Amino acid sequence: RIGLTSSPDFQSSSLMGVNDLAHYLSQKGGLTQQERMIRDKRRTLDKAVLYSYQGAFVKKYYPDNMELMDGVREQPPARALINPNKLKPDYDDKIISIGFEHGFTPGDVFEWMGTKTPWFIYLQDLTDLAYFRGDIRKCSYKISWVDEDGNKQETFIALKGPTETRIKSLSAHGTSIDIPNYGISFMMPNTESNLKHFKRYSKFYLTSDLGDNVCWRVEAVDWLSTPGIIEISAVEYYSNEFED
Repeated sequence: RIGLTSSPDFQSSSLMGVNDLAHYLSQKGGLTQQERMIRDKRRTLDKAVLYSYQGAFVKKYYPDNMELMDGVREQPPARALINPNKLKPDYDDKIISIGFEHGFTPGDVFEWMGTKTPWFIYLQDLTDLAYFRGDIRKCSYKISWVDEDGNKQETFIALKGPTETRIKSLSAHGTSIDIPNYGISFMMPNTESNLKHFKRYSKFYLTSDLGDNVCWRVEAVDWLSTPGIIEISAVEYYSNEFED
């Protein structure tokens, strides 16, 4: 019988070729095709945040006092990509893309520094593995209140509404009474102070541009659907200038 064996030199060169290929693939992002695609997509984002028309500087707010991350706890602004999504008269939704290293998560509030406007992250797209990609909504209002310990608390809210188009009324014994029936919904960060204050039947006021104070009562609180987010449904309520 005739046996065929490879020479030691051939085995050594083959092994070196395999090692060289593995090193080459590692430099390109990883041994698997998915790892290399993730690397390529992240490099595309790194270029887009610098040269794209939608590139923007963003900076997070601290959830405890809604102040920008500056001063003693200085953190430089981060570069992100902000793309249009849905623009309606009562709300403005966009999409943010930013590196995972900046720590952006649902429930965070950040400032879009070019427009000097606060934005709320309310959803994350988990199919993007190269960077964080999520839906954001513009925060149109800030609510302030004094807690049980006498400390002033503040939070940004991403509000939608009111949506009612007619007035509800009751008539009895020749007297007609209008019922407050405006309804609004808004999202806010899930913090300890927000959870303590915004419970069912608690009241708060929003001030309009004309200076009118409108009282609202919380009807439903959802803190379970999305981690880091509280969603509130409230209706217009009776004002009490003496007790409130």
